[in-house]
Amino acid sequence: MNIVRHKVAWENGSFINSIRIAIANMRVDEENALNSLRNSPNRSRDRLEKLNVLLNGICSERCHLAVLPEISVPHAWLRWLSWVAAQRELGIVVGLEHNVKDGVALNHIATLLPFRHRGRYKTCYVSIRLKRHYAPAELSEIEGCCLLAPSPPQQPLQPYDLFMWRGCSFTVFNC
Repeated sequence: MNIVRHKVAWENGSFINSIRIAIANMRVDEENALNSLRNSPNRSRDRLEKLNVLLNGICSERCHLAVLPEISVPHAWLRWLSWVAAQRELGIVVGLEHNVKDGVALNHIATLLPFRHRGRYKTCYVSIRLKRHYAPAELSEIEGCCLLAPSPPQQPLQPYDLFMWRGCSFTVFNC
């Protein structure tokens, strides 16, 4: 298997002895998913506030890493999410809603890992990769909107990412 290592350094070697991971139990609204496929994502204030409440709850539990469902957040909120990750020092793995480009529905997974630059500036490492294997039901929804799914990757396969962050190593195979 082809693997690319991403070492996200945390100044002064701040390792986590026991990592706390939050697996978000949030409803992925089918209408929001379809709206993204129609190139009209729901970016309402109400939806953003619900996501913010969820992230506040995760932080109040002193979690280090949050895992959100596939197609749960609009692409347009990625910059805001990376700011949240940096400011709250919370790692986030999130499935972004479909992004339609030239008639192709792209399903991306984002990994956001905060760190301190020069010991004091809060910032965030962002890795985005395209989903490789689409489920039959997802392909049916994409085709139902007169769109195409990306072609399966050709050999050699795109590498998988191995993240090394705060003393933990992990990869994201699926959201």
